[in-house]
Amino acid sequence: MSRLPVCRIAAVAISCLSAAPGIPARAGDTGGWRVVEIAAPGAVAEIVQAGASAAIRIGPTWYRGVTCLAGLCLAVSSAPPRQRPPLGGLGDGWIARAPGPGIVEAWYGEPTGRYDHAILGDAVEAEALLARDAAGTRFRLRLPADQVFEDLTPRIADIDGDGRGDIVAIRSFLDRGASLVVYGIVGGRLRLRASSPPIGRAHRWLNIAGIADFDGDGSRDMAVVATPHIGGTLEFWSWRAGGLERTASAAGFSNHAIGSRALGLSAVVDVDGDGRPDLVLPDTRRRAVVIVRVEAGRIETIARVPLPGAIIHDIATVPTAEGVAFVAGLDSGRVVAILP
Repeated sequence: MSRLPVCRIAAVAISCLSAAPGIPARAGDTGGWRVVEIAAPGAVAEIVQAGASAAIRIGPTWYRGVTCLAGLCLAVSSAPPRQRPPLGGLGDGWIARAPGPGIVEAWYGEPTGRYDHAILGDAVEAEALLARDAAGTRFRLRLPADQVFEDLTPRIADIDGDGRGDIVAIRSFLDRGASLVVYGIVGGRLRLRASSPPIGRAHRWLNIAGIADFDGDGSRDMAVVATPHIGGTLEFWSWRAGGLERTASAAGFSNHAIGSRALGLSAVVDVDGDGRPDLVLPDTRRRAVVIVRVEAGRIETIARVPLPGAIIHDIATVPTAEGVAFVAGLDSGRVVAILP
């Protein structure tokens, strides 16, 4: 199996180190994919999707995934362009941005300690959702006392197909657990537009895995993993008649490690070349990457690629001549590339 190099920017050139040998996987499991460990100067601390590449932090230094003559390399880079919320915002969250029309910025604010779940590393969640539209108007929505936003950064996407950005978030009831929610500007105010039912018990959470037209019907679907720490179920929700309808589900997945602030353990990309996006995410134990597609209301597995450890950081993509590669950080501190 080939070796994958890791490269460092020197004064005037890129220097490369040999990566560890490829990690074998059982025949028939991988669907033609292979896993290669990337040699790194230390343990991976964070992985972020930054444009078309992966941004990888090792110690205080950021690297980006780049293609080079030897294959896939790491090059010293600047930190990804992210911005924390303004004063009063959720301190460990980020501002979400998207082009207009509609909502162009969104973030969480008014931190509260009224929910003791601490699934994201502490017992501080958000009470308010704030947004700005393309005209510069700012909006605020405050939850009732029995709810919190158990999330770090909202997501902006046109869910109902009207050409305007909506906000997709995770709202948790103190006694009934988490639900998937969609907010939008209605009558000049930020309002709840649709919600999935809460899971049904306190301290039961879900994490959003991707937003795209997975089933090819022309409208965006929302993929979530319900209870990702205790036998996670992958669910796809679609906008139907002004509400949300679950259109497909399957057990055996996860996209979060307990206590972690890394919520992006998934990637959306057209892997099989059929013109529709597919979803890449870990299995229940996070020790394999599973690539799935939605077909006629069913979740089908394209490939399952075993890993030499459990994924704990975001999954990011890097384009290569052979197709997209996935970069993941493991609980051992190792960085691996999953390559076609």
